[in-house]
Amino acid sequence: YEEDVKNGLWKEYYDDGPLKSEGHYERNLKSGFWKLYRSNGQMQSEGNYENSRKTGLWTEYYESGKLQEKGNYEKGRKIGLWEVYYES
Repeated sequence: YEEDVKNGLWKEYYDDGPLKSEGHYERNLKSGFWKLYRSNGQMQSEGNYENSRKTGLWTEYYESGKLQEKGNYEKGRKIGLWEVYYES
């Protein structure tokens, strides 16, 4: 924190200990590349934020760790074509 505002690298954890997310804040807003994890430690999703809104390419994963979908966001909304995969 800087003057009661989130700034810099930030890691959040589940109550029972595993890492929940990691990324950067700028003046209390999510900014830049973030990774989000499930409580079992598997990657849930990863992508960029701008002013706490998803932007650019985001990738989502099944609980197994396999690719589920990927596509782009603009100002927090899905845009364009998305690739969606069967878990198998």
